[in-house]
Amino acid sequence: MYARDFCYWLQGAIELGGLDEKAFSENVKVDMIENHLNMVSLMDEKDESRDARNFCLFLKGAIGMRDSFPVSYEDVKARLHGVFEHEIDPSFPAEKAKQLDTAHNPVSAQNNHHDIGSSHIIIKC
Repeated sequence: MYARDFCYWLQGAIELGGLDEKAFSENVKVDMIENHLNMVSLMDEKDESRDARNFCLFLKGAIGMRDSFPVSYEDVKARLHGVFEHEIDPSFPAEKAKQLDTAHNPVSAQNNHHDIGSSHIIIKC
């Protein structure tokens, strides 16, 4: 699994409610995240997108230190949002990105509110 694929997987899990703030304190779900991160480490770095790879390295390190330095769910979401905002979304042609925005969240796209919800970061995938 490439780092970019992991970012899509993690965002999907968050959007579907499978990973929420509580999940980061539940070993079973953290283990599931770590198992997917282990798949990322099997891929050749030269084929990776930089921001997505750095996000995966951050998350793997944070999970490894979770007993002494717990990672914040909001921090993970914000960093994941950054990967989409700075690397994944710009990789699409502008017209295609607008179509994807509209398909993902029609109301937000019409109001030109693409990535930020009321108090939660919303990331398109």
